Amino acid sequence: ECMAAMSDVRWGTTVALCGSPRPVDDLYGIPTALVQATLDGWNERNRRKFNLRMYGGASAMESLAQTVSLRPVDEQKEELREIVSAQSETHPGLTWSKAYVGEDDMIFGKENLGRYWGEGHAERVVVCPMPHFPFGYLNSIDSLLEL
Repeated sequence: ECMAAMSDVRWGTTVALCGSPRPVDDLYGIPTALVQATLDGWNERNRRKFNLRMYGGASAMESLAQTVSLRPVDEQKEELREIVSAQSETHPGLTWSKAYVGEDDMIFGKENLGRYWGEGHAERVVVCPMPHFPFGYLNSIDSLLEL
C-alpha cells in the first residue's frame, strides 16, 4: 500500500500473500505485545525460533536452507522497528484482487488474517495449506495465482 500511495501507477492485479496491511495489530496482524517481545528479545537464538515458525518446522526450514536470511541480527531488528514505525503512517487502501492466507501461518495466524481479509478488503480470499513463508509449498507464483 505504501508504494501505491507514492505512485500514479494503476494496478491491474493486487495480491496479498500471508500478510495484511496491518502487520502489527491485535485483530488483523501480529499482536502488539508479541511484536514488542520479539523486538526486546531479538537475538540469534530467538531468530532461529522465529524461522522455525515462519517456515513451518525444522524439516521445511532445512529443505529451504538457501532462503534463510544470514543478515546480522541487529540489522533485522532495525528492519522490524521500521515496519512498526511505517505502519503508523496513513495510506489510502488498495482494492486487493486476492489475498492468500496460510492455514499453517504461525507468524500472523490464520485467524487474524482471515478476520482482516474476511471483512471485504479483498475481492477473493484463498486459504491454502502453507506456512507464513510459502515458497517451499509453491511451484511458482503462477501456480499460486491459479488457485
